[in-house]
Amino acid sequence: MSDLIDSPSITLLYLTNAGFAFSAAALLYVLRAQVARALGGVLGAGKSDEKGNVEASAASSSSGGQLKPHEPMLIGVTAGFATLSILGIIGVNPWAAITFALIAGIWTPQHVRRKRLDTWQREFDLSLVESLTTVSSSLRAGLTLKDSLGVAARNCAPVFAGEAANALKEYRFGRPIEEALDNIRKRVRTQNANITFGAMILGSQLGGNLPATLQKIVRTIRERDRVEGKLRALTAQGRTQAILLCSAPPAIGVCMFLWDPGKMSLLTDTFPGQALLCLAIVLEVVGIAVTKRIMKLEV
Repeated sequence: MSDLIDSPSITLLYLTNAGFAFSAAALLYVLRAQVARALGGVLGAGKSDEKGNVEASAASSSSGGQLKPHEPMLIGVTAGFATLSILGIIGVNPWAAITFALIAGIWTPQHVRRKRLDTWQREFDLSLVESLTTVSSSLRAGLTLKDSLGVAARNCAPVFAGEAANALKEYRFGRPIEEALDNIRKRVRTQNANITFGAMILGSQLGGNLPATLQKIVRTIRERDRVEGKLRALTAQGRTQAILLCSAPPAIGVCMFLWDPGKMSLLTDTFPGQALLCLAIVLEVVGIAVTKRIMKLEV
């Protein structure tokens, strides 16, 4: 009896149950803001504090898509326990399950950080057209570049307003406005941001017709967005096929496990089968990464 209790399978079963509980609690903690907003929308809450919500949104948008200090550890532990739970249910070798859980715990926070940064950069680029139009109109009205950024910080999209507010804050602390704008360019790191804030820096240093330059940049960004939209429409079928091909192996594996666990036990209960299963998982991950790299569009 003691041998049964001390066996790796029983240990993995305990870890699996703990993983389910921890993953559920961590998921609720990570999604607490989204749940609160959803409940607020259903109950009609939040209307009385609209200004506070806008300021909070601007503050979160100005963070550059970075994770909070405690989030990488929370996401990593959640991903590790979830992977361990799934592999434990399937019946993978305990040591292999623990290995994959460690890999998932290390890789997932980096992936989430990269995806959040990509989303933030995309939102920033989408807000540039309206924001640059506001800055250009303010400059044409006779305001300085600093005052125009102040207008943008109060009236533009939160993702741009947050960065404009950060630049003005740095300026009030004694940093030159050109250096503050260059810091925005370094934080955003997109082609549109490089062109936009590079033009603002040159206009502030050398003078010239900055409003006309910003209007030309707006037209360039609009044309680039139009070309990107056309490319996405032309490659939609290829992306759909890639998603289906990448999701087919795990879906078929789960269906076969539910349909005939006896035959699938050859993969989960024997060493050659477990080695082949681990190899299949690795190749699936590599295939997804290569497919995403091939389907990535650069304009």
